[in-house]
Amino acid sequence: MATTGHLKGVAQVFGLRLTGLPAWLLWRAYYLTRMPTLGRKVRIWVEWTWSMFFAADITHLRFTRTSEVDSEPAPTPNPQLQS
Repeated sequence: MATTGHLKGVAQVFGLRLTGLPAWLLWRAYYLTRMPTLGRKVRIWVEWTWSMFFAADITHLRFTRTSEVDSEPAPTPNPQLQS
């Protein structure tokens, strides 16, 4: 079993070959069975279902600054570039 893209996959189960959406759904179902707790299975299933209908919103990504960037002095403007 493997996914080959969004809503696409390939699988061979008991000699039966599946492609496309059925193989993709089978892979996801198998993946969910491997999760250890019911709560985690439900959370993953909800996230997957949500992502099928709505694109990822990148505005909710968290960006953090490293201490090296915060401790560096601000660059001074180059007087040769100013007109």
